[in-house]
Amino acid sequence: MHRDLPSFVTYQIEIKTKKNSEDLIFEDLWIDEKRYKFRLIKQDRKIASSFNKAEVLRFSIISELKDDQNKIPPKAGKGILILTYKFKDKLKHISVKKLKQIDLKMA
Repeated sequence: MHRDLPSFVTYQIEIKTKKNSEDLIFEDLWIDEKRYKFRLIKQDRKIASSFNKAEVLRFSIISELKDDQNKIPPKAGKGILILTYKFKDKLKHISVKKLKQIDLKMA
């Protein structure tokens, strides 16, 4: 990488839902113990205000949430990525221990 160019990381996160948006609400997205604001995007590239069972959604990260210093990652998850969601009013977590890394070479 050219030393004058800043380095950055992007994430591509997709899930296939097991429930619809009436039963399932995505709350928090944590990566490396940092909390992120996100949008859900459908396969047709439109923002998902609602979704169906077995629909593929992509998490589009908007920004890191730095202003909420009191919020800490859930203890239930030990992975590099933790997704917190509500299912029928019960808070649950998905934990991913390893992410696939792709290095892009800049000419």
